[in-house]
Order: sequence, then structure tokens, then C-alpha cells
Amino acid sequence: MARLRRTLPGDFKELVAAGDAGKIKAALKKCEPDAYENNSRRKSALMNPDLPEEIVRWLVTEYGADVNYTDRYGYTPLSEAAVRRPERIDLLLSLGAQIDFRKDEQSPTALMAAATSYSVAGVRRLVERGANLRLTGGDSGFNALEEALLRCQNIDIPAMAAIARIFIGAGVTITDAMRALVVNIGRNFEFYRDSFASDYLSFCDEGLRELYQLFDVPPVPPIKKYDGSTPIAVRGKTWTEQYAGLWELLVPGSGKAAYVQGEAIRIIGRLSHEVLDNGGANWDDDFRAMRDALAVYLSGGRPAGENIIRAVRGISPQTGEETFNEIAEAVVGWILSNPQPAELKAVSYRR
Repeated sequence: MARLRRTLPGDFKELVAAGDAGKIKAALKKCEPDAYENNSRRKSALMNPDLPEEIVRWLVTEYGADVNYTDRYGYTPLSEAAVRRPERIDLLLSLGAQIDFRKDEQSPTALMAAATSYSVAGVRRLVERGANLRLTGGDSGFNALEEALLRCQNIDIPAMAAIARIFIGAGVTITDAMRALVVNIGRNFEFYRDSFASDYLSFCDEGLRELYQLFDVPPVPPIKKYDGSTPIAVRGKTWTEQYAGLWELLVPGSGKAAYVQGEAIRIIGRLSHEVLDNGGANWDDDFRAMRDALAVYLSGGRPAGENIIRAVRGISPQTGEETFNEIAEAVVGWILSNPQPAELKAVSYRR
């Protein structure tokens, strides 16, 4: 007897997309019941949302596939269905999927997966079927609603409001931590408001208003951007407070700043993020050009100290947090020492 494959055929997705149940079954009979895709995630056949229902039933009831199989991200067939095909949830539950199953406390339940993927239909069906709304997990220790609020980006706001409505309607207690997360969502939205796609702006505005109402949070006021007509000034007692204020005042939601002072604060923010948060994975000639431009900017007007300019020229993927903090503080000081706006000319970098 031929040995069964541990991995799915390389063309399995195309085979499923073609929809021929007989050919799909024939291919799966050459594989172990829980054969997985030959990639880092290792999703099983049951996790393919387009797999015909009859094949799903056959895999579990006759061929022995584990309906609670977990891939390397901790997702199960139920998690995948909740995110990508909520109408399949009931079928998987009927075949023995455990609604709150997870490999360990670091892994997501299906409800957590649906909430953080902003699948409103998936969340609604799982809640209706009795999923535990209060389970916590992951590095944050948050429940599904809190984690969704934490990860929410501007484009997710309409779905986030609908999901929050489901959770609160099911009895989840609103906490101060949730309110703080809603405030963060509002701040992020206001920062990017001017660069947001106009055809989607009204939907996000409506969703954000609903979040404020659901969590009883005062709306975040619109951010007042610098108009270029007065000297640059910012409130704040510490350089970190001043840095945050200058970023909010001078840096646009996307693209380069209009003034050299704003571009200086934007560049040091981009460089530090790339090195400290991304490990320099995307470091290239563009980042080097930004670094060199920052040194030029800080040499203008009332210049920053030579030690700072040397430190800027030496920025690399090996630069540490302490050095970045020293440069960022100096950039703040340079801007406040040069408050008259200087229009940004053409630059040699694209980022």
C-alpha cells in the first residue's frame, strides 16, 4: 500500500476552485486525514472555505480528519470559517467542532479570530451559538472585544461598531480599558481624516460616532493642522510631549510634510520605527537618503549640535533606542529654535 502524503497536493486550491467533488476526494485519499498545505502556516483541507460541504462531511465522519485541527497560528477550521465563510459555522459545530476550542491560552478562539478580522457575520453567529465572550488570551490578556478594539484600524471602524454592538447586546461589561481603546481609535482616525478616501469617510464617521455612543466616550476633537501662517509652537513640558504635539501638528496622514520642520520630525519617526520596530528589514537607499536629508535639515537655520548631526549621519539598522531618543529630542529642540516655517523643496527619497 502506497504511503499517504503528509502535505496536500500543490494544486489543491485550484482543484477545490474547480469544484469537482470526485476529483477532490480522489486527491485527498492519497493524503493523511489532516494533511496540510506545504507552507509555514500548515492549514488543513478542512480550513479551505471553498471545500464542498459533502467533502467536509466525508473528511470528518469517514476519513478521520480532526475537526479541531490547529495550524501554526492556532487557527482551527471553525476559526477559518468564522473569518471567511460564517455560513459554514453550523456545519462544523454539528460535526463536533468545539466552539471555544484553542490549542493553548496564547491561541485565539474562533470568536477572537472573527472579532479581530472584523467578520461581523462570524461574530454574530458564534455569539448566537453560545461562544464564551469573556475568554482572554494572547500577549495582551484581552478578551475578543478588547483585542478587536486594540487592533482596529480606520478601515475597520464600521465593522468594529457593529461587532461592539453585538458584544454589548450579549451582556459584555464595558470597562475603562475599552473606553481608552475607543479614544485611541478616535485619535488615529482624526490624525488621518484629511487623507482618508472621501467615498468611505462618511461610513467611518458614522461608525466612530456609534462607538462613542456605545462606550459613552466624548468624541475626540478634530486635530488642528498647522497652516503655515504663524511661528511653529507646541505645548508640552517634556520633549516627548512636544514631539507628539509636533507630529500631530506638522506631519500629514500620508506623504511628506509641507515644511522642513515637519519633515524632520517625520523622518526621525520613520527611521526609528524601521530600525527599532522592524529590525531594519526594509532598510535601503531610500532610508539612507532620508537619514542624509535629516542631517542637512538639522544643519540649517540655528543648527543642531555637531554631535547630533554626526549621530544622524551614523544611523543604521544597528542604531539603538537611546541614540534615537537623543536625536528625536534634538529634532524637537531644533524645530522650537527655528519656528519660522520653511517650505520643503523637492527631495531625493520616495518614502
